This record gives sequence, C-alpha cells and structure tokens, in this order.
Amino acid sequence: MSLAEKPHGHGFRLRWVHLLWIAAPILLAVALRGVPLRSIGEVLARLTFGQVAILVLVNGAALLVFSGRWALILRGFGFAQPLLTLVAYREAGFSISYFTPGTQFGGEPLQILLVNKRGAVPLPVAAASVTIDKALELLGNFTFLAFGILVSTQTRLLPGFSAAPLLGAALAILALPLALVVAAARGVRPLTSLLDRARERWPSGLQRVQRVHTAVAEMETHIVVFYRRHPLLLLAAMGFSLCSWVLMVGETWLVLHFLGVPLGVVETIAVVTASRLAFLVPVPGGLGALEAGLTLALTALGRTPAEALALSAVIRARDLLVGGTGLVLAALLSRDRADAPPPAADDSASPRV
Repeated sequence: MSLAEKPHGHGFRLRWVHLLWIAAPILLAVALRGVPLRSIGEVLARLTFGQVAILVLVNGAALLVFSGRWALILRGFGFAQPLLTLVAYREAGFSISYFTPGTQFGGEPLQILLVNKRGAVPLPVAAASVTIDKALELLGNFTFLAFGILVSTQTRLLPGFSAAPLLGAALAILALPLALVVAAARGVRPLTSLLDRARERWPSGLQRVQRVHTAVAEMETHIVVFYRRHPLLLLAAMGFSLCSWVLMVGETWLVLHFLGVPLGVVETIAVVTASRLAFLVPVPGGLGALEAGLTLALTALGRTPAEALALSAVIRARDLLVGGTGLVLAALLSRDRADAPPPAADDSASPRV
C-alpha cells in the first residue's frame, strides 16, 4: 500500500503523537532562552551535601506516605501487604506514567499486575484497590490545585485577578474527582452499567468479553463495598493525601531555602501549584512545561529565571532518580514468579453490597 493510500485516521494519530514529543523541546528551549547555564550552575552550587541528604530523606518519607494510603486500602480489603513492597510497586508504576505522555496515568495496570501476581491479591481486589487509591490521589491533587489557585490570588503571581471567577474555576477542577468518589459511595457502578447496556444491545458481540464484564462488575462491587463499610479508613486514606501535600510543599520550601531563594508559605504554595499545573500538560515528564511554568511563576514573584531553572533542575533530578529506579524495579518485578497460595482474607474482602 502506498503512503497516499494509507487510512487518514492512522496518519492523524501519528501526527498528534509527534506533536506531543515536539512540544517538549520547544517549551524547554523557550524556558532556557537567554539564561546562561553558568548562572543556573551558580545557583545549584549553593546546595551542600548535607542539604541534599535532607531532601533525599524528605522524598523517602513522601514515598512511604504515598504507599501508606494504598496499604491502608488493601488492609481494608483484608490483604495486608508489606509497606516497602508497595513502595517498590508504586515506583515501578510511576516510571511508566512519568516517561510517557500524560504524567497522571499509565502505570496503574502494572501496579495491579504486581500486587496480583506477586502479592497474591485477587485481580478484582487488586484493581479495586488501585482504582480507589488513584481516585483519592486525584481528589487530593485537584483539591490542592483548587486551593493553590485561590492562594495564588494573594501573591504577585496573579495580580489584579478577582477571587470569584478563580473560585469558580477551582470548584470546576475539583468537581470531577469529587463526583467519582461520591458516586462510588452511593453505589454507582458506571462501567458495569455501560457494559450491561452494550451487552443488551449487542448480545452476540459481547459474549467474547464476558470475562472482562464479570471482572469489571466484581471490581466495582468491591469499590462500592469499601466506601460503604470503611468510612473511617476512607478518611484515614484522605489523611495520607493531606500529609503527602504537606510534605511536597515543605520539600519545595526547603529546596528554595537551600538555593538561597527564601519564599513565604503562601508564595511556596503558589510555586508548587504552578509546577503541578505544568505536569498536566501531556508531554513525557512535563518536559519543558515544568521549566516554563516555574520560570513564569518565580519571575512573577520577583526572582530570577536562573533560580527558577535551578529549582526545576532539582525537581527534574529527583523525578528522574525515582523514575529511573522505578524502571529497574519494573524490569525486575515483572519477571515470572511461581504462583503462591493467596493469603487468607477476612470477611471485609467479600464483595457483598
């Protein structure tokens, strides 16, 4: 088949993928334009070995908190897992999410596979635990973004902006993840309902995916049961999300302090908000978007582009270290392992509604 005869849809998809990869170096070039690398190096040279060690410890605590929420959810299902093992699973999943376009999703299927195959957690329970963990993560992320946008109105980052329209934007950002959590708590099972309707409309076509339908239905049943039976665990899991954001803001404040860029708590929250918004841009690792976003934010707060790019370099080094470690863990953990008998689960793992 000649190039001209190729289906247009296939070519269109390729062009969009290429655009995503092209956008990253363009954004990075814009952020670095006019900033001597020597100036960035001078700011980074302010970091001492002891300060780097402190940042590593803070990041280690953050990894434990992230995985602690997942461990708590699995315990609610009756399947206790070692915390450090879950840290390794999350790092493996993070590496896939980070190095692919769109850093919010991507590694969840690997997390499900690992906790199912290596942790002997039944597949529907594994999928339900990761889904709940991701829903709470998104709820925490968008809650912080909504809060951060409002806080930014109190800084020079958003001068002259009225809080009212920004409050509307913040609530709109928060609406979707909050609606998903509330819907699950009320017993709504959207994927199961969708598959039921499709099966009624095309009964012969969906017979082949009956196993998928059964697995999805069981997974969503587990999710509904968890929300209904374990409200205190749900609140505790949300507490882990709050702790993770406190650690993130604290880490950014420490990095800025170590780099000789002292900012107050309100300004630090505005900077963290800008960095998290940058990671919503669908390019691998937010490459270019992070650098451009931090440059805009810190220069608006009266700092220099070199200081902004030094901060982004520290964040990038941290994420590459975690992501690179995750890739190694993903390769090691994905190796076949002899099936072990599943651990005994308590009655809370039973998907009764």
